[in-house]
Amino acid sequence: MSHVERVASASRVRASLSDMDVRVVTGGDGEPSPELALRTAARAWNSIAPGATHHLVLQDDVLPCANFAAMLTTAVRARPSACFSLFAEWASLSGQSARLAAIAGCPWAPVVDEFMPAPAVLLPAEVARGFADHLEAALGGPERRDAFLLASYLEQRGETPYVLVPNLVEHDVPVVPSLLPNGKVRGPRRSACYAGQLPAPETTLVGTPDELAYPALLPYHSRDDLVSFMLSRAGGRGRWERDPVFRWARGRGWDLRTLHALADEVRPRRTPAIGADLRREFWLSGFAAGFVLRAHLPDDDDLSQRLRTDMPRLALRTMATGPLRRLLAEPVLLSEGANILPIVEHGLLQGYANA
Repeated sequence: MSHVERVASASRVRASLSDMDVRVVTGGDGEPSPELALRTAARAWNSIAPGATHHLVLQDDVLPCANFAAMLTTAVRARPSACFSLFAEWASLSGQSARLAAIAGCPWAPVVDEFMPAPAVLLPAEVARGFADHLEAALGGPERRDAFLLASYLEQRGETPYVLVPNLVEHDVPVVPSLLPNGKVRGPRRSACYAGQLPAPETTLVGTPDELAYPALLPYHSRDDLVSFMLSRAGGRGRWERDPVFRWARGRGWDLRTLHALADEVRPRRTPAIGADLRREFWLSGFAAGFVLRAHLPDDDDLSQRLRTDMPRLALRTMATGPLRRLLAEPVLLSEGANILPIVEHGLLQGYANA
């Protein structure tokens, strides 16, 4: 789906998927607006090919991975009735959910935001037809964001949406100003764990454990106030409650001075662009993630070795870049994320060892 001003971008996406039946859909002429974007989404979801079992909608600013078709086919064969987003933004709750799944070796993760990540979404054809009708009915209504409308529609149907891990598309490469500015500084909105050049899996995908499918605890580093939180919800459902990680850890016998001393044991690779307080918050993010992962990995699992493999490395390297995306220019952002990666990893291993 695209706007007429971005048809060239949409055509590049189509050309990159020459082995698939990709069509460009626009909402017609007119100034970019939320209403036009919603009308475009309705047209895109209503353009299901005759006889198709599934329908995929891509936005015009995505970059499909090298083995997109093969990896998507593998996922559909494993879970033909599932509703999948192929992207989770690196500063979102669902992005963190995808990172934990990637480290644990799970091929999908739950969508845990109030919206369905919309840059690339695959639905079974029947679900897609219903969503197209849902969007048509929503035209002129108060909610004009298709990502939120999709989440509410799937909830009404009793569907549990998932994010594919790794993500099959990257987003915002290069960074292009949005046609619908929302008054916020956004920065690059990239994938939490982009597949890139990874090969398609050679075996049938194995599902996600229930504890990860409906997480009751989710460590999250806020992009708004840059504090590390532990989010919790009863039974893995409903709205999240949040507690700063230092306070959550204190309830488990850890005092802040001890945590900071552990954080200060490791140094960035070079002089950092961020201060000591923020570096400690990133260490706490890793600590909380390691604590949560302990419950989902085998007792004899060697996390330090696991973190050397492709998928966990993809996930780990975005734990710092996501929260900092509004503050640093892109080259500095990527460089600083790599620079403080040892801090995040050290925290992760400490939290895992002390869970």
